[in-house]
Amino acid sequence: MNTIIYFPPIFRAAFEKLANFLAQAPGIIHISWISSFLPLFAAFRAGRPFTRGKQALLLLCLIDMLCEVTALGYAYFREPNGWLIHLLTLSEFSLLMLIFSFWEADPNRRKYLRWSIPVFWVCWLLINLAVDEAAPGQINFSRAIAAITLALTAGYMIYRLAVNPQVVLNRDYRFWVALGALLYFGGNIFIFAQGFLANSPVQAFVWKFHVGFNILRNLAFTAAMLSGAPREDRVEPAADAEQLV
Repeated sequence: MNTIIYFPPIFRAAFEKLANFLAQAPGIIHISWISSFLPLFAAFRAGRPFTRGKQALLLLCLIDMLCEVTALGYAYFREPNGWLIHLLTLSEFSLLMLIFSFWEADPNRRKYLRWSIPVFWVCWLLINLAVDEAAPGQINFSRAIAAITLALTAGYMIYRLAVNPQVVLNRDYRFWVALGALLYFGGNIFIFAQGFLANSPVQAFVWKFHVGFNILRNLAFTAAMLSGAPREDRVEPAADAEQLV
């Protein structure tokens, strides 16, 4: 016996509109928001107790995933979603700097990393009192500052891990977190500074680079969730590790 499921016209029309919207969106957009779920699935699969650094990373991945899905919904209803930029900027900077501070064995450097969080919040507030960074075409000063700071810090952390003979990079979650941050923020500094080149002929082309870096970051964070973590997050430097070579 065949069962016929009846959908009210209003739901059927909404479903058809949603299907058309998703069909018109570039494929890379779908890859991006789908990839935001991967770190969460990896964390669930790992199932082991997480260090403080991994707990903060899990929270960051959850916020990123919710923002991806919310942004998709705003695009569907053609509503502005500028507030999401502020949420992402503040949460990404705060949580990544907190994660990096967990790795730092030196108490002074650890203090500097943590103090950078409220300092950045104050800078963000002052900038946004002066200009609306979420407006189309507006240079996003605070996001560019965050990108430069996080990219440099992530690169330094990778160096610290690389010169430590006790660390196997591809098996250490700290390497994957730092690599993901370096790729995403290092690759997007110009895009953030230019306000995504709003109303520019190359806007769509440049935006694909931004989405591509976002996918790479999600993949790196997925690898981080699947990789092991030391009992203590802190990076114990090898001899002469602080000297640049």
